[in-house]
Amino acid sequence: MNIKRALLASSIVLSVLLISACGSDEAKAPDPAPSTGQESNQTEEDQAKEDQQIFVDESKYEGEEQELVKLLNLSTKYRNEGDETAYMALISDEPNTPINQMNSKKIADLKIDSIDGVTETQGTISATVTTEGDSPGSTMYVFHKINGEWKIYDID
Repeated sequence: MNIKRALLASSIVLSVLLISACGSDEAKAPDPAPSTGQESNQTEEDQAKEDQQIFVDESKYEGEEQELVKLLNLSTKYRNEGDETAYMALISDEPNTPINQMNSKKIADLKIDSIDGVTETQGTISATVTTEGDSPGSTMYVFHKINGEWKIYDID
């Protein structure tokens, strides 16, 4: 009888130890799926980083050049968001403006090479632009100032 009680007691002690070990915090497997709150924060952070890589730092410019860079950034933002109405609001309404629709390809990278010929009514930005799926290429943005407001006149 003593042997049966000793075996029973040992079995109970071992069972309790095994159950408590399985229930400890250290033994729990990590949750493979992050919570939705963390996931959306990471997505927003990734998107912010992506946006920062695409847009040109406006603080490096002053005066009229800065205004042109701001307009270039807005056009890139609206183009990448697919917001044709907002994009077209940045385009000059002069009769000879060759732009009549927004290019649907997203801009993956944009670097200003030079800003030239800025006067009270016009200016140009030469940039290296990479659209999704394409190699980098040279692009010339022509701006006109009409009624005190800069607009994009042409993109070559």
